[in-house]
Amino acid sequence: MCSTNRNIFSAVIISLLLFNISLFAQDTALQFGIDGAKDNYLKSPDGDYTSVFTIEAWVKLDSAITGNQTFVSSNHIKMMREGDGHFAVHDGGNGVLLKSKSTIAASSSDTVDNWVHVAYSQSQKNGAGFGKLYFNGIAEDSSYAVGGYIYTIIIGNDAEPYSPPDTTNDDRWIGCLDELRFWKVERSQTEILANMGHELSGSENDLEFYYQFNEGSGGMARNLIGGNNLSLYNMGDDTWVDGVFYSKGRPVANAGEDMIVPADSANSIILDGSASKDKDGTIENYSWTENGMEIANGAIDTVSLDQGEHEIVLTVTDNDGKTDSDNVSVFVMSAASNRSIELNNGTLDELLLATDFDITQKSWTLECWVKFRTFDDDVVQELHLLETAEDGPGSSTQWYVQTEDPDTHVKRHVLSSNGSGYAFGGTGKKEFVTDKWYHIALSVDGVSHTYAWYINDELDRDSTSITANGHPNMMPNVIIGHFRDFNQDNFWSAAMAKFDEVCVWYKARTQEEIKSDMREIDINADGLEAYWTFDRTDFREDVTGHGHTLQTNDRVDVTNLSDDVPDVNNAVSEESKIMPEDFSLQQNYPNPFNPSTTISYTLPSREYVTMDVYNVLGEKVAELVNGTLPAGLHKVVFEAGNLPSGMYFYKISAGNFVAVKKMLILK
Repeated sequence: MCSTNRNIFSAVIISLLLFNISLFAQDTALQFGIDGAKDNYLKSPDGDYTSVFTIEAWVKLDSAITGNQTFVSSNHIKMMREGDGHFAVHDGGNGVLLKSKSTIAASSSDTVDNWVHVAYSQSQKNGAGFGKLYFNGIAEDSSYAVGGYIYTIIIGNDAEPYSPPDTTNDDRWIGCLDELRFWKVERSQTEILANMGHELSGSENDLEFYYQFNEGSGGMARNLIGGNNLSLYNMGDDTWVDGVFYSKGRPVANAGEDMIVPADSANSIILDGSASKDKDGTIENYSWTENGMEIANGAIDTVSLDQGEHEIVLTVTDNDGKTDSDNVSVFVMSAASNRSIELNNGTLDELLLATDFDITQKSWTLECWVKFRTFDDDVVQELHLLETAEDGPGSSTQWYVQTEDPDTHVKRHVLSSNGSGYAFGGTGKKEFVTDKWYHIALSVDGVSHTYAWYINDELDRDSTSITANGHPNMMPNVIIGHFRDFNQDNFWSAAMAKFDEVCVWYKARTQEEIKSDMREIDINADGLEAYWTFDRTDFREDVTGHGHTLQTNDRVDVTNLSDDVPDVNNAVSEESKIMPEDFSLQQNYPNPFNPSTTISYTLPSREYVTMDVYNVLGEKVAELVNGTLPAGLHKVVFEAGNLPSGMYFYKISAGNFVAVKKMLILK
């Protein structure tokens, strides 16, 4: 499998594609120690790696020499095959040795042309370093006495990272290497076994470096998930060889990436298993099943699915009758045009994170709608709502619902805040209840050093306590639903709630501004920097186009998109009883739209109202409102499925008030 013979035509194609290796799929490995060379090696850039990690690779010997053969070395950790055929890990810091029970080529006469998988995981248990060695996915040795760490790595030779290999020694790897993976966590035996026979996507949690060695030529081995590429030293094009890591002759199923699709695509969902492979034969059959029932049988097939979540299994069968399976999740969104998202539904580790805000902004506003599910969790004492964080918890400001008064220990569900230096410290008056939508706006004026927050457009608290060296500026990060970052596991402050209409403004919004567009925001409004509606197929997208994509780190259950959305009329009338002081006609949302959009308007008194839609020729194409309505905020949905793309106008007449706005149908 590890042969230097190659197809000449393939070599020519490879050379033409060196400028963009990703355009040409390769199944290659790296070979070391060709023709007796002792100075072949790869080197990683300098780094500062943790002492908790897992490193694994597929290896295959070409020659069984009597000495050690090292395939990974660093300042403290060395992974090698010893002369007696056992695989071992040397901890250079204190000389501890972990050794496999299994052997490969225990004598020079043994067959060596065989791929094996070797993994070493290291963690901290009970204050001590703990290492475990795996051979073909089986744990074969462990020790509590390890204490090494990895930063710069040498691949294929026994050397310290700060010096080239000693070409006079024989502790070099003579053979092939494939699928080198470095994880920032201790990997369990189950995790190692489940993935060692498969190529990874590169998006797996905690995967720091991933080298497939599929380049086919050149002087660099690329890290599939980013930077930190490996440089090849004293190695030529002949070191890239045909043949890939051993997967016991099975095909490898690949059902594609998980999907979130809109309701109008439910009848034409494409299942794509064309990335499946059989490295020693051909795939003869593709079978897609859901709940044990076959729904498709092609490498690429189109199916119809109902609204909701679907777990679909692709099973491939090769020409030898061997099979492999892979799952794909498909979530078909509801037909509703308005949605919210629910966080921490049965868990306490879900949050949304947006980054790259301008820290020079002295004034800003955060707004959102929220509906709490419960305040009764015995563990979580602060149900976190929103946070701006600069460098982590030590320099952050948090807004959360306080569930217990720190002085009286009386349960109170009110909005509170704190921050570095308590620049924003304070407690509101309005007490929240569960299962009711609330609109919350946090307005900070960094020029006058004041702040205020509003609940359902009523002032709940204001203060002039912001100090000049406190937190008058916008922080680079906005965290929704949790007080912790993605790298923490001790989550203790989470909002078990639904969220909707989250906005970030680069201005201190007034009470009147907040009141005027609590539900329907014009995405072109002055100062609006980020806006998430959760109404789109990719709910993480900032609809303003400024690029503040919400990160979920795969923790958030994307199927928790709900048709339960805020009702401004109910929220405002029940909570504040504030009636509009003026007539207004809001910009429709979404705009452009297809096929429906919502138009909001306010009436300060009971009036006879008409609202009609006209095309560019002045012809009336729809009548939306015709009747007497009470004072308050109103909204109407315009369905334009029977109209062609183009510009249209909507006109409202109410008493002496007349207004016209434009909207765009884009199909």
